[in-house]
Amino acid sequence: SCAGFSVFVFADAARKQEPADADALLDLDAQIDYQDASGKHVKLPITSRDITVLQGDLTRCALDAQGRPMLVVVLERFVQFQRDCTDAELLELWSLASKAMDVTAPGRQEGDLFLNMRLNAGTFQNCRHLHLKVYVDSVLFETTWASHPGYQVLKKYRDERRTQGGQRGQSRKASNADAADAADAGAVEKK
Repeated sequence: SCAGFSVFVFADAARKQEPADADALLDLDAQIDYQDASGKHVKLPITSRDITVLQGDLTRCALDAQGRPMLVVVLERFVQFQRDCTDAELLELWSLASKAMDVTAPGRQEGDLFLNMRLNAGTFQNCRHLHLKVYVDSVLFETTWASHPGYQVLKKYRDERRTQGGQRGQSRKASNADAADAADAGAVEKK
């Protein structure tokens, strides 16, 4: 049996904006409140401590603040680029992600334990804080974390955002359909 990694590097010269500051994210007891690079405002009635699932000496691993099926490993200090990390920080960043998968899929030896890992650095960060995203199968993730109090709050807010987004999407579709109908009616009248 053989295992390994493939590394893909994504870059985009068009994305020149600097990511938002994330000073509040270092305070584990402050409520989660930040704006990502896309402009989405994330404000939750829980703290980073509430969603932290593993703690190392130099890093911590938390559930994703937007309720997606992923774990996020961050350093205990602000670092924007991997090159700014010490060897000990790099070792713990990647090894804590592995330990988090042991918690998510205990005893599982077959198949991939995660879908992929993405190291967000530079202008690809939503927040100016180097972080490693560990994407997990949604069914496995839900099964593992469904009873976690922090995840229950995240899931509630995620579902509410989706419902609101779906309603806005339906309103846009209806509005676009009305505009298309009006355009068609105008085209008929012009004939």
